[in-house]
Amino acid sequence: MEFADKLEPFKTALLQSPVHRLLGNRKMLITIKDRETDRVYTVPAQYHEVDALVIVLVRNAQKRTWWQNFTQPGYASITIRGWRTSAQGFAPAPDSAIFREAARHALGGRRFIKSTFGIRLNRDAGLTPEQASKLAETTRIVVFDRTPQNAG
Repeated sequence: MEFADKLEPFKTALLQSPVHRLLGNRKMLITIKDRETDRVYTVPAQYHEVDALVIVLVRNAQKRTWWQNFTQPGYASITIRGWRTSAQGFAPAPDSAIFREAARHALGGRRFIKSTFGIRLNRDAGLTPEQASKLAETTRIVVFDRTPQNAG
């Protein structure tokens, strides 16, 4: 278990408290009901917002399995800046255009992309299929849609 993984319960507790801003503005909580075990648990995550969408990059995806609950669309409760809402999440396939577009948005504002993810991103053109494949070796993406169900 990596040191960062050991800190997740502490980060979760902080994000549920009034001092959640200590972890930064782009931290959120995702509360999930596991499809296989019916266990409900909460994980912290870094996110990027695009209108009603919330994009989460799951680094070290082979060690973090929560994202697998969204290989088929599913619901979660997400908490951002103290506001909790229901959202439908899905994990697009790494070879899809949705994966590349979500990655472009999520990585577009980050520094150290090459050293962290091993790719050189053209922020205007987005990821090539080869870059998406390289990113998918260690990272998955979950896109949460906060659009209310009754909105047409």
